[in-house]
Amino acid sequence: MNHSSRWLAISNPIARRASGAVGLTRPAWPLRVLALMVLAAGLAGCGGTGGGAKYTLHLDAYAERVTYGKRFVVLQGVMEVKPGDTQFKAACEELAKAVEAKGYQRAASIEEADLGLYLAYHVTESSRAPFDNFHPRTPGLAPQQLFFSEYTRDVVVEAVDMARYKANDPQNVVWKIHVASKGPTSDMAKAMPYIAAAVARYMGTSGEVFVEVDSNFDIHPFKPAKQHYRP
Repeated sequence: MNHSSRWLAISNPIARRASGAVGLTRPAWPLRVLALMVLAAGLAGCGGTGGGAKYTLHLDAYAERVTYGKRFVVLQGVMEVKPGDTQFKAACEELAKAVEAKGYQRAASIEEADLGLYLAYHVTESSRAPFDNFHPRTPGLAPQQLFFSEYTRDVVVEAVDMARYKANDPQNVVWKIHVASKGPTSDMAKAMPYIAAAVARYMGTSGEVFVEVDSNFDIHPFKPAKQHYRP
């Protein structure tokens, strides 16, 4: 099986660009703007990086009913990575640690591995303005908007049985997981510990689930309030 044509159920291209909030230059900001600042700070606890960080994930898992070993290596999936990319290295390390916590062992090399865990991810950015900010008592001041950046993180992990792969067995993919989440950070090194915890929990299973991963990396399945909701 050609690794360059591996499955990657992500249609969004990589979109990373510098962004920031459009603020007001007036020294005495109105209460409405201050309230928005509080709201922005609160968003950091939902898919953010603070002590109370919490990630909401939509996870699709698929697994073959076959046996396989527990020695693994983490490999690059279908994605572009610059040499020495620190975020990708950190993401691989977080995935490896989460899988190890489930009783698996890192192999010294791909030749010694039972499983090749192919990791790939894409991050896309969008901006939103929840409220208009304006000064009704200040003549000549045009309405302004305060924008928040939101990032969609799509992660795919595909487990390949290396013995089957070397034997040219087309059924060499033994499980694969696609995780999608949204939040205020594009840093995969910070998001990956939460995503990896969910991947390790559901690897080797089949099904679709919505989960919330808290700052202790405890996983809580839930039913979304809206139909067809995707985090």
